[in-house]
Amino acid sequence: MANEENRTSTELPADKSAESNLLSSMILEPGRIGKIIERVTEDAFYYPAHRTIYSAILAWYTKPAMDDQGQIDILAIRGELERMGKFADDDTGAEDVAVSQSYLEHIAGLTPSIADVTYYADRVLECRRDRELLHISAEIEKVAQEPGPSDEKIQHLQERVLQLNAAKADMELVGLGDGLTQHARALHDESARRVDSGFIAIDHHIGGFYPGDLVVIGARPSMGKTSLALNVALNAALAGTGVLFISLEMTVPQLRNRALCMLAGLSLAEVRHNPNLDSEKQRALFNAAERYEKEPPPLFITNAGHTPAEQTALLKQYGRRQKIGLVVIDYFQLMITDHRQQNLRHMATELSRGVKRMAQAEDVPILLASQLSPEQEGRENVSPRLSDLREFGSLDQDADIIMLLFREDYYRRRDLTYGHTGTFEIDIAKHRNGPTGHVSLMFDKQKMMFRDCIGAL
Repeated sequence: MANEENRTSTELPADKSAESNLLSSMILEPGRIGKIIERVTEDAFYYPAHRTIYSAILAWYTKPAMDDQGQIDILAIRGELERMGKFADDDTGAEDVAVSQSYLEHIAGLTPSIADVTYYADRVLECRRDRELLHISAEIEKVAQEPGPSDEKIQHLQERVLQLNAAKADMELVGLGDGLTQHARALHDESARRVDSGFIAIDHHIGGFYPGDLVVIGARPSMGKTSLALNVALNAALAGTGVLFISLEMTVPQLRNRALCMLAGLSLAEVRHNPNLDSEKQRALFNAAERYEKEPPPLFITNAGHTPAEQTALLKQYGRRQKIGLVVIDYFQLMITDHRQQNLRHMATELSRGVKRMAQAEDVPILLASQLSPEQEGRENVSPRLSDLREFGSLDQDADIIMLLFREDYYRRRDLTYGHTGTFEIDIAKHRNGPTGHVSLMFDKQKMMFRDCIGAL
C-alpha cells in the first residue's frame, strides 16, 4: 500500500523500535495507557501506521466501562481500525497509513526489552522534538528571505523555539496522596526560596515573592512604580539575590544613575544639576560608588527584551553569570507597543500569559510594572481599582499578586491647604495564596526612596 506521506525514515529523526515497543507496551499492559497518554499524543509518532494504531488503542481505551487489567484483544483493535476505515487486507508496514492484520500482530507480539515504558516514551518524544528543530531550521532560511523587519523575524523564531521547549513539560495527572509526605517537606522548605521586598509591611502581608509568581505593580504615570520596582530590586540584590531588571522605559545609564544615588542616599536631581555639590554629599556619592564597584550587588540592568521570548533568552544569558532569583520588567504597556498592527487587547493577553509562563518555566518570581487605565483620573474617587487593569487583556487574571499604588500627595499637590505626608498607599488587591488588604510606606520623592512607616506592624 502506498505511503500517503511519501517519506522515508532517513529524512527525519525517528526511532521505529521505540515507537513499536511503546505501542506493544500499551497492548500488553493496558494499565499503563493512562500514564502514556498524559505525555504522548498521536502526532508524536513519526510512522503513519504507528499513529493509526495509537489512535485505535486510544479509541478502545476511552470506551465506557473498559477494563484496564489484562491484555487488549487484538480483535478489539482491529474492530477500531475497521471503524476508522484504516484496516488493510493486504500486508502493510510502518510507512503505510492503513494497518494490516500481520503488522498489528507484529506490534502486539513484540516483547519490550526495557520494563520501564518511560524510556520508550522519552525516545519517541525526543525524536519528535528533533524533527521540530529541523522544521524550525528550514523555517529560518525561509523567513530570512522574506521581506520585513529582521527584529520581527527573530522574535517569531524565538517564540517557535520556546514553544518547542514548553511542549517538553510533562502533563501529569497527580493524585492528591501521591508523594504527599515529600510534597509537604518541599512546601515547608519553600520559604527558603522566597525573595523579600525588603519592606516589612509588604513582606509581612504577602510573605515575599515565590518562584513562579507573577507580581504586578499597577499605577498611573508619575505615581512611583519604577521607583518602587527599583527599590525592591536593590533590596533583593543587596540581600544576595540575583536580579535581572528589564527597563523598557529608561536607559541603562539613567537607571544606574538612579540606583547609585539611592545607594548613596542622595537626590539624583541634586547630584545631576548642582555643580557645587557640597563635599559631604560628594563623599557619600563616591564612597557608595567605590564600595559597590568592589562588592557589586548582583543586579543586572538591560533595556533589551520587548517580548517574553526575548526576556527568557536574556534570563538564560544572565543566568550563566549569576543565578537569577528575581526578574523585574518596567513596564508592561511598552511591550505591547511593539505590536501596534495587531489587536491590542489580544496582544496584551498573549504577552501577559507569556510572562506568566516564563515565571513558571524558569521558576522565578517576576515583578511586572503596569500602567492603569486613564479612566481612573476621571472618577470622583481616584483611588485605583482592580478593574483599572482590565483593558490590558488578561493581566489581572494571570497575576498572582497585584499591588495598586496611590499617593494622595500627588493628587493634592496644588492644594495649598493640604499638609503633605509622604505616605504611599499600596492596595494589595489580589493575592492568590493569601490575604488582600492595604499597607503603607513612606516615600521620599526627592531621593525616590521608600521606607517602612514607624510602627508598620
